[in-house]
Amino acid sequence: MIFSVNNGEYTIWIPIYTLDDDSYDTYFYRGLLIIELILSIFAFLFIVTSGYIIITTRAFHTNMNSLYAYFVISWMFSGVGNSLTTPYIIGTWKVDDNSTNYRSWWTDDVAEMTPIKSIQEAWPLFLGGFLTWYYMFLTVRVFVCGFVMIMCALILVIVITFKCVSSWDTFLTYCFNNIVHLNPLIICPVLIFSVSTWSKALLHSRLPIIDKITKITFIDLPAALPAQNIQQETETYFSQLKNVWEK
Repeated sequence: MIFSVNNGEYTIWIPIYTLDDDSYDTYFYRGLLIIELILSIFAFLFIVTSGYIIITTRAFHTNMNSLYAYFVISWMFSGVGNSLTTPYIIGTWKVDDNSTNYRSWWTDDVAEMTPIKSIQEAWPLFLGGFLTWYYMFLTVRVFVCGFVMIMCALILVIVITFKCVSSWDTFLTYCFNNIVHLNPLIICPVLIFSVSTWSKALLHSRLPIIDKITKITFIDLPAALPAQNIQQETETYFSQLKNVWEK
């Protein structure tokens, strides 16, 4: 959405499409928000677990490990950004007292831009937008890992911008936001399980949740006895059996 600040003095573009969207007053979209919240919690757990594994398990050079860890933990920027922009999108927080339902992704027509007197009136919105932009550009830099999600996001942006299916704008925007925000649910497992050192560390992790899962899923089998011990045990068994028969 393009904001025209102080009667067109300058413009700012932040990655949201709707503002004060009354669609979120319906049960359907409220349900989607609850689903997003639950998935965000799972994404946070994925981030914490992956970050812990990468930091504590050295699979590459220290600098490379640090870069991977920074990329994973940088999801926090998206988490904070999403938390700051969502209240404005659904209308809980308003840019001004006369805020209406604005819908726009990008435009060069000043008349279609969202007017605002000063950034200070809604600084959480612009801070959240900046953090979201930062995380999006960071994700694009890791192009191979997020190729499918990036392509889906680009397709949604094109559909929304050109209003190909205008009646689905809110839902498509919701999908776009979650492709950006919830990508750790896919990227973290792919990243961890693509490196054997990290995947082994995950399975033997002492994190409470992971520890419980691995205890349930993986049963420690007793170590195989040496061949000599097996032979001795067999001979002892038959000796005892022979003694029983002789008695």
